Amino acid sequence: GFNGFPEGIRNYAGYFGDEGSDAIFWSSTEDGSNFAWYRYLSYKYSFLDYSNNELRTGFSVRFVRD
Repeated sequence: GFNGFPEGIRNYAGYFGDEGSDAIFWSSTEDGSNFAWYRYLSYKYSFLDYSNNELRTGFSVRFVRD
Protein backbone atom coordinates (compact mmCIF):
# COMPACT_ATOMS: atom_id res chain seq x y z
CA GLY A 1 0.00 0.00 0.00
CA PHE A 2 0.87 3.62 -0.36
CA ASN A 3 0.35 6.31 2.26
CA GLY A 4 0.77 9.89 1.15
CA PHE A 5 -0.01 12.74 3.52
CA PRO A 6 -1.19 16.08 2.10
CA GLU A 7 1.73 18.20 3.29
CA GLY A 8 1.35 20.89 0.62
CA ILE A 9 4.17 22.91 -0.97
CA ARG A 10 6.76 25.61 -0.39
CA ASN A 11 7.30 27.82 -3.42
CA TYR A 12 10.61 29.46 -4.35
CA ALA A 13 9.62 32.68 -2.52
CA GLY A 14 9.12 30.78 0.75
CA TYR A 15 5.30 30.68 0.72
CA PHE A 16 3.76 27.54 2.24
CA GLY A 17 0.36 26.42 1.00
CA ASP A 18 -2.11 23.64 0.27
CA GLU A 19 -1.43 21.80 3.55
CA GLY A 20 -4.21 19.30 4.15
CA SER A 21 -5.40 19.18 0.54
CA ASP A 22 -2.44 18.32 -1.74
CA ALA A 23 0.49 15.89 -1.67
CA ILE A 24 3.22 16.60 -4.20
CA PHE A 25 6.25 14.33 -4.53
CA TRP A 26 9.43 14.91 -6.50
CA SER A 27 10.47 12.28 -9.01
CA SER A 28 14.12 11.36 -9.51
CA THR A 29 13.78 12.28 -13.20
CA GLU A 30 15.20 15.67 -14.13
CA ASP A 31 13.88 17.77 -17.00
CA GLY A 32 16.82 19.97 -17.87
CA SER A 33 19.27 21.50 -15.42
CA ASN A 34 16.77 23.45 -13.27
CA PHE A 35 13.61 21.35 -13.50
CA ALA A 36 12.40 17.89 -12.45
CA TRP A 37 9.18 15.91 -12.73
CA TYR A 38 6.76 15.47 -9.85
CA ARG A 39 3.53 13.63 -8.99
CA TYR A 40 0.56 15.57 -7.70
CA LEU A 41 -2.15 13.97 -5.55
CA SER A 42 -5.13 16.21 -4.82
CA TYR A 43 -7.27 15.07 -1.93
CA LYS A 44 -9.58 18.06 -2.36
CA TYR A 45 -10.38 17.33 -6.03
CA SER A 46 -9.60 13.57 -6.08
CA PHE A 47 -7.10 13.34 -8.94
CA LEU A 48 -3.53 12.27 -9.71
CA ASP A 49 -1.39 14.26 -12.14
CA TYR A 50 2.24 14.85 -13.08
CA SER A 51 4.21 17.78 -14.45
CA ASN A 52 7.60 19.48 -14.09
CA ASN A 53 8.70 22.39 -11.93
CA GLU A 54 11.78 24.34 -10.88
CA LEU A 55 14.06 22.52 -8.45
CA ARG A 56 13.97 25.44 -6.01
CA THR A 57 10.31 24.65 -5.26
CA GLY A 58 9.75 22.63 -2.09
CA PHE A 59 7.83 19.41 -2.61
CA SER A 60 7.84 16.24 -0.55
CA VAL A 61 10.26 13.38 -1.09
CA ARG A 62 9.14 9.76 -0.80
CA PHE A 63 11.69 7.28 0.49
CA VAL A 64 11.36 3.69 -0.71
CA ARG A 65 12.88 0.91 1.33
CA ASP A 66 14.09 -2.18 -0.57
